[in-house]
Amino acid sequence: APRQPEVIPQPVAPRQPEVTPATIVEDFGKAASREMALNNARMRLQQGGEEYWGELFLALQNLLFRPEPELRPGSSEPYVEAMLSLPEPFVELLRKRLTPVLLKKLTAKRPPTVPRSEVQSFAELFAVLVKHRVVAVHGALTTMQMLLKKPDNRLAAILMATNTVRVCEGSLFVNEQAALDSLRNDLMQVPEPAFKQDVLDIMRQLPLAHQSQPQQQHLPVERVCGPNLESVGRPGVPFQVQAIEVQAREHAGSIFTLTHDPANDAIITTGRDGKMVAWTPDGSAKQTLQLDNYYACSADVNIRQQSLLLCGVARDSNTSQPSACIFLFKRANGAGPWARVGILPRPEMKIVTAVRCIGNGSSNTFATGEQRASNASTAHQRKDCVCVYDASSGPFESLQAQTVYWEHSDIITCLAAHPHDSELFFSGSKDSTVKLWDKRMGNSSAGTMGGSMPDGSFRPGHTQMITCIDTFDHTLVSAGLDEKLLVWDIRMMASPTAGACAPVKQIEVGQQAILKIAAASTAGPVGSAGLVAVSSVRGLFVVRICDGEVVRASPPTSRPQAQPYHDLKWTSLGLWAGGEDKVLDRFNVRPAVYAQ
Repeated sequence: APRQPEVIPQPVAPRQPEVTPATIVEDFGKAASREMALNNARMRLQQGGEEYWGELFLALQNLLFRPEPELRPGSSEPYVEAMLSLPEPFVELLRKRLTPVLLKKLTAKRPPTVPRSEVQSFAELFAVLVKHRVVAVHGALTTMQMLLKKPDNRLAAILMATNTVRVCEGSLFVNEQAALDSLRNDLMQVPEPAFKQDVLDIMRQLPLAHQSQPQQQHLPVERVCGPNLESVGRPGVPFQVQAIEVQAREHAGSIFTLTHDPANDAIITTGRDGKMVAWTPDGSAKQTLQLDNYYACSADVNIRQQSLLLCGVARDSNTSQPSACIFLFKRANGAGPWARVGILPRPEMKIVTAVRCIGNGSSNTFATGEQRASNASTAHQRKDCVCVYDASSGPFESLQAQTVYWEHSDIITCLAAHPHDSELFFSGSKDSTVKLWDKRMGNSSAGTMGGSMPDGSFRPGHTQMITCIDTFDHTLVSAGLDEKLLVWDIRMMASPTAGACAPVKQIEVGQQAILKIAAASTAGPVGSAGLVAVSSVRGLFVVRICDGEVVRASPPTSRPQAQPYHDLKWTSLGLWAGGEDKVLDRFNVRPAVYAQ
């Protein structure tokens, strides 16, 4: 019989995912796919016009107003911004259609005791619409006043006001002083004790008639980036990282922490020798204090409160003193010497691993990472926790944590404040997760990134111990022992919708475990802006986020074999680093043409 020719199967092209209004709207919330989604929307609107826009709006409505609060996006702003970037006729449709739907949700009757999570996303959307002028400022203030007077709408009004003063710039309210005064009066009449702190926070942030823009501009900021950093932040620009011989020697042991004091553009260091050193901007030791029988493993400055917090670790474990404590330092008028004013002992804890001021300077609130001693008595099975304190709630020596979070399964290694929202902050842990916390949401986290799932799979993010996190603008950067530098969009981190809480960028830094990072802001959207200083066992590097360029720092000429750096900080004078060799170093980060 004749031989049959062999049939060779032809490769089947992979099936492309179907593009629907729902997938387009979902991609509006993902930085990596937002531009493609906008192009798809514009192309289909040219063909389908208002009818297709109606399908997009329905998909947006289904996403933002899901019945389950935990399934709504953590921030509505990326979705609103995308819809507002469509052609003008469709922008006007959004103004007419979205506001009535939202107000119907906000004006629904609810008892004040209803979980805030049911209303928070609606209130945040309201604030975003005010910010982008979809809702008129005067109308927004009037609506909040009206709802404040109704007990069944008061929770919505409080959350609307909280989000509006957080999201919107003060300049929006310049011509609304009469309405602002009326809102203040109504806020002061709120009777429920549960809203007392909310009212105080709103009143503190509401713009005052006598505040002028120049006064606001002079408030100290955490991170200042000069023109050289802006030029370095552009893709493709060659740059160098060069050490400056400042010879800042004051410590007799390894430097563990660096803290930036923006009011004086200076650095504060602590070390294994138990010293705390305040440096002048040129690298001279201005003040040296000795911690009695302790050294500090973490530190942070509250800019507006002129206070400094240190996590104390006992240098001798055989003494009767607590093995862990928190030191409080203050100074007068922003320029005097630091003086210790309080010690908070933590006898039930083995160590306080991290401290961070989390009120954006507007309050005395701070968070800590703490590990319970093995012999401490507690009803909780886990030993690692995140604690939130208010230093103004009583004598510092007897402070009690206002909230304790027990979700991390291993030691908390780092904390970071939210760049814009005084109610939110972040933690990183040896359990490989980054968690977002909302002080208003009780004892559970608002979002979890990375780490393992109950079924053994991993969430998008880190798979090993996280060593450091830092924030700027709408960006969070995380790093760890898995040799990855991850960039996250903060606005999406509270959303569990598919892909929304994945990092927008991953950068490899030379196949090396990362010990410490410090992020600096440059202009641009999330994933395309910022510089990150990275310390590893192999040296010091600076990473440009937009194109992933990694540049190794040139070490000081007097110490070509510099030891690893334990902490890093950016100031307007450059990048500061301190570590094993007891010296505080400063580096210039400049375009290569200026680096000679």
